Formats: sequence, C-alpha cells, structure tokens
Amino acid sequence: MPELPEVEVIRRGLEPLVRGKEFAGADIKFAGSIRYPSPEEFSRLLRGRRIEGLSRWGKYLLLGLDRGELVVHLRMTGRLVYLEEGKPPGRHLRVVLPFTDGTLLYFSDVRKF
Repeated sequence: MPELPEVEVIRRGLEPLVRGKEFAGADIKFAGSIRYPSPEEFSRLLRGRRIEGLSRWGKYLLLGLDRGELVVHLRMTGRLVYLEEGKPPGRHLRVVLPFTDGTLLYFSDVRKF
C-alpha cells in the first residue's frame, strides 16, 4: 500500500499537470473501482467538471473540482498516472479519465477487490 509520503509525492507531481483541466467523462473498465455513485452516474457527474487543485487527507487524494470533490484511494497497489498522448497500458487498467484537451488521467491496479 502506498504510504503517506508516497501519496504526497503523487499529489505534488500531479497538481501542476492537472490543475485547470476539464473532464470529458470517464471510461470505467472495472466497475468495482468506483464506490459511489454508479459508474454511469459517476461519468455523467464528472463530465464538464474542472480541477481547481489537489490536496490530501491521510492516504486519500482529493481532487477539488469547480463543483464538488473527487476522492481517490490508491488501495494496495494502485497507480494514478497522467498521460499527455498515446493510450494507457491495457494491463490492470481500471478507470480512464479523459480531459477535454485530449490528455488523460488513468487509474491502474494489479489487484481487484
């Protein structure tokens, strides 16, 4: 499990890359990765939301949006990666979060819970 210092390093690295970006929706490859709401509702609610900043609460990453907040936990082996071009690796891919400018953020995790 990523420990608190690793989560903070991820937050610091991602914040300048994703601040100000607007979500185009969500492509959920494994529904178990989304706790609430339903995957369809999650994608609908995320579409058009802009990231205003990233913070951390313990081991949770908090993506502050222009309306609301997206809470992310990396679980035991999860990775949250920003990609400027190309396709995310398909192996262990759980959620793809594209931005309106064509870049994307993806969550991959070796384990499924």
